[in-house]
Formats: sequence, structure tokens, C-alpha cells
Amino acid sequence: MPDAGTPPPCGRTEMFADDFEDDVVDLARWRNTFVDELVTLEEVDGHTRITLPVNVGGSQYGALISTAAYDLRESSLTVEVADLDAGDLAQVYFKAGFSSEEELEFIVEFGMLRFRQRMGGQWLLRGELPHDATAHRFWRFREDQGVVRWETSPDGVAFTTHESLVDWPYAASVYVVLGAGLYTPETAERFVEFEGVNGGTPVGEACPLASFVETFSDDTDLRWRTFGEPGICDVVLANGVLEARPSSVEGYCGMGTRSVYRLDANGVLVHVLQMVNTDTSTNAFFNVGDVYENRAEFIHESGNLYAKRFVLDSPSLVAVEPYDPPAHAWWRLRREGGLVSWETSADGVNWTPFHAEPDFLGPDVMVYLGVGTYEPVADPGYAIFDNINGPAP
Repeated sequence: MPDAGTPPPCGRTEMFADDFEDDVVDLARWRNTFVDELVTLEEVDGHTRITLPVNVGGSQYGALISTAAYDLRESSLTVEVADLDAGDLAQVYFKAGFSSEEELEFIVEFGMLRFRQRMGGQWLLRGELPHDATAHRFWRFREDQGVVRWETSPDGVAFTTHESLVDWPYAASVYVVLGAGLYTPETAERFVEFEGVNGGTPVGEACPLASFVETFSDDTDLRWRTFGEPGICDVVLANGVLEARPSSVEGYCGMGTRSVYRLDANGVLVHVLQMVNTDTSTNAFFNVGDVYENRAEFIHESGNLYAKRFVLDSPSLVAVEPYDPPAHAWWRLRREGGLVSWETSADGVNWTPFHAEPDFLGPDVMVYLGVGTYEPVADPGYAIFDNINGPAP
């Protein structure tokens, strides 16, 4: 069972907010949003409105899903439901989810407001009551001293607790989900209008990136998500290190933090114990990226180490040196004095400038590392990473 430790006073769900006043979905906040072909999801008149199709078979859903995950412990997460018409067949929902296998949910269906938990992929109904649009205008998840509560309110001030769950192990890392959908045809138009998450005003800030320490000794860490295709490119935790193994066909894989962190002068560093085959075009990379798709990256290719900059996901190579395993054993990315800096080290203590340029990153970033190939490579080798912000040996 995951153990998230003591909750820090930062990175909490209360720092995530949206007032829906932009008349356009903010993909920096909601980058994981999905909308089925016949569903309309739009931000208009201070609401996010999801409108479902009429007389259409099959599954039709739309949802806002937050770009990053946040810590629900000793915190809360609230949405205002301004209006909805779910009829008897549509579903309207609000989730705090670790994954599609482990999540908590408010859902309106069949005229009932239900409080559910998905555990190991299976839904458990924890409670329900007839839905009252006035009394249940605000839905809130709140965690306090190890207890998560489902709460509602007519005014966003006085809340009533309906159900609770003790020691939910995934509270340290939840995504925010607002959605609606149909799994069977509906003869009338059904919709929901959400009016603000957490009152539209964020409270608190992200944790400093220097506080993120990873020694790869625990395979149940709540802070990471993996990406890539198993069997094509794999990341494996083994013997206290991360082995990233590309295959001979095209593909990328790696790990990225689920949450955002504040990048400062301390930055973030990683120890590269082994590099991919330097005689090939195989990549190994380490980067920090904000929610606007700006990134600062170290990347290896064909025996060279590059500093790479992405602005709105558009890449530029800004520095290069022949890859030197002893001299480039540690990589560090940091921000200080209005500059973003790439640095290398032989020992993780004494650092050599590699490149620097005016700051182009948002205040908060995620960390990514991994490997891959953009063309078939007969012998790509593999990389070994260790000690993100961990102690030098």
C-alpha cells in the first residue's frame, strides 16, 4: 500500500482554481481534457458547460481533467454546480482521482446524488440521497487528519458531511475531474454548468523542487507517472536505480512527476550512472517543463550532450558538447537571477556551466526523464538514472 508520509504545507488541492471567466478552456490547467465527437464542452458566461447529444447510441462523454495532481491531505477541493439537467440517463460527476482505478466521486444519475469510491477498478457506492439542485449546489471533498469527507452546501459556506473514508492511501496525489456523459441514447438534451473550482481563487503555492528527493528505492511512490508502451520501451526500478530501456523500434518512455514544483536556485539534479549506446541516435533525456509546454532539457544523441529549449512545445538546440561520461555524470537544471541554467558535474558537488539564457519557464514545473528512439536502432543500449536531488556518493 502506498505511503505518502507527512503532508507538507504546499502543493495542496486549494492551490488549484478556475473561475471559468476566460470564455475559453484553459488547457494549461486542464491539459488532459477529453471530449467525445458529439459532446460540446465550452467555457461561456462564467461557466464550463457540457452539453450531451440527443438520440445518439454508444458512449458520449466530455470531461475537464487537471494537468497536474495535487495533495488533498489537510486540504479541500470544491466545485460549484450552477445548473444541471441529467434526466434519468445522463451522468454528471466530480472526481478526485489518483488513476482510473483509484478515485473518489460525486455523481448525479437517476435523480440521485451518489458518493462513490473506485477501488481496484471496481465502483463501491458509499451513500446516496435524492439530488436537490439548491441544497447541493456546492460539492466538496475535504481531508482532515486522515479522513476524506464528501460534503455539500447551498451557499459554499455551511457544508453538510454525507459520507467519509478513513486512511485513503491516494489522497496525496489527486487529479481534478469535472464531467458529464451518456452510455445510452437520451431523447432530450442534457447538460451541466460548472461555475468555478475552489471559488476561482487559488490558495497556497507549489512545493519547492529542491524538496523533491527520489532515490528509486520504492516502487509504490505516489509522485510519478510513467509513459510509453510496455515492450516497446520500458522503465524498470531495480536495485535502487531506474533503468530506462528503449527497444530497437521507434518509441519513447520514461517517468514524469504528477505534481508541479517551484523551480528556484537550488534546481533539480540527477545522477546518470549509465548512458544509452553513444554510437547511435538513441536519446536519453532529463527536463523540467511548465504547464504551457515550455521546457529546459538535457538530451543525449549520437555521442553528444545537448541543451534543448522548448517554447510552446517548439524545440531549439541551444548548446552542445561531446558526451563525456565522467564529466557529465550529473545533470542539473535551475533558475536564478532571471536565468535558466543547464549545469554538469563529475561528483554532484562541483558544477560546471553548460548553458544559460533568460528565463522562459512558468513559475512551476514538472520533472521528466527517460529514453527513446525516433528511428529503428539495432542496439540502443539503455540508461540508468539515480538520485534525483539525492546525496552524491
